[in-house]
Amino acid sequence: MKEIIVIHEITRDILELPLEKYILTFDDALYSQYYYWPLIEKIKTEKILFVSPCLVNENDKDRSQFDGSHINFPSCYEAMSLYREKNDKSNYMNVNEIKQITGVTIGAHSFSHFKQLDMKLYDKAKFIREDTELMLKWFKEKLNLKPDVYSFPHYIENELQRVILKSYGFKTFFGSEDRHIVETL
Repeated sequence: MKEIIVIHEITRDILELPLEKYILTFDDALYSQYYYWPLIEKIKTEKILFVSPCLVNENDKDRSQFDGSHINFPSCYEAMSLYREKNDKSNYMNVNEIKQITGVTIGAHSFSHFKQLDMKLYDKAKFIREDTELMLKWFKEKLNLKPDVYSFPHYIENELQRVILKSYGFKTFFGSEDRHIVETL
């Protein structure tokens, strides 16, 4: 089986790596991933894009893809900070962009991209169910899709969440197991 590489930021250096040797996963559906998709889709390997609906850009304005110009985009951490501090989703794909990319499996990444849940077991289970139901409803309404591949946000997984997700039909999970994370070089 191929090793897995998680890619957030796309740079010229990353695109020059021998990526066909790996399964490529892309977390958060960043706009930079959409911008460089014409180059990414040419890489002959399995690709999975994990989407958290809370991060999806609500502005459906058409934006450009790679035209030969290499652009520096905000890091995933900068994009997440802008979202959390200002509700700025401009660094994430919109629904039309997600629909336009080809050669990729679309997977789920929670609805709310939550971190570790410090709550009692009952409340944690209730939160995970509600988050999962919101996520599945969004995928059905916006993408006409029921994903069965899931990546745990922040690579923090727990058995309770895995059991609950399996009850909703998820079959393949990506979490804290041995994954190589490519942020920047």
